[in-house]
Amino acid sequence: MKHPALLGAFVLGALAIAIAAVFTLGGPAFFEEKSSCIAYFEDNVSGLDVGAPVEYQGVKVGSVTDIHLECDLSTVQFVRPVRFELSSRSIHYSGTSGDDDAEFYNALVRSQGLRAQLASQSLLTGKLKITLTHAPDTPIVLANRDDDNDAIEIPTIPSPLSAAAKKLSDLPFPEVVAELRSSLAGVSAIVNSPEVADTVSRLPATLAAATDALSAATATLDLLRDRLPPLLDNLSTASGSVSSAADSVTTTLSADSPYYRLLSDAIEDIQEAATSLRLFLDTLEQNPESLLRGKSSD
Repeated sequence: MKHPALLGAFVLGALAIAIAAVFTLGGPAFFEEKSSCIAYFEDNVSGLDVGAPVEYQGVKVGSVTDIHLECDLSTVQFVRPVRFELSSRSIHYSGTSGDDDAEFYNALVRSQGLRAQLASQSLLTGKLKITLTHAPDTPIVLANRDDDNDAIEIPTIPSPLSAAAKKLSDLPFPEVVAELRSSLAGVSAIVNSPEVADTVSRLPATLAAATDALSAATATLDLLRDRLPPLLDNLSTASGSVSSAADSVTTTLSADSPYYRLLSDAIEDIQEAATSLRLFLDTLEQNPESLLRGKSSD
């Protein structure tokens, strides 16, 4: 080769361009520390893609790096490990803690209830993401697979939609429907019973009788309104006349005379009758419906 120096310069230049491209495209993220994690979801992961965001309290802290199926030939069971990386650039720590990321996240799992959960990115696209949340009341379920020792396993919990669907599936729908049908049958039996039909058939006659009774009561009330005041006036006049006559008679009768006592009782009876009649008229004037339903218990 005639120009080894030129070839070496070309190689060095290409290497420099490659390094510059790495710094330009990758930037600081190329050298940042990342924590590799893994989670096993019981929910359907359809819609979760490689590169989907991993969020904690609304902040993107990582992304999904791998999704695949694994089959245990001894049990013929399939599992869906989802691997994702958490970026140290998105989380700033303060205080003192251990240097081991696995120890740190395991402590969060045990003491703070850190869990991974599937959530929707968009209802239109159906894309999913992973959210890290705190659910200390949920059990810690780990796969603890030997081939996952290089990743920190985060326990999972069902998504809100999946949890709601499970609650609906646990409801005893056949029993509820049977009870509803039984209740409807009971209501139908009551509505269609001969007693109810007979009562309904008698309603027009009952209403007509009530209307006649009301008309008769109204007529009676009008008659009383017309007749009672003159009668009351006559009774008052008679009471006054009797009282005047009694005064003249009592001047001729002694207090020890039996006729004096009888005359006094008669005068008191007449006055009480006049008072009762006036009270009755006042009651009818204020409450005419009392003629139909009687005197109030009050």
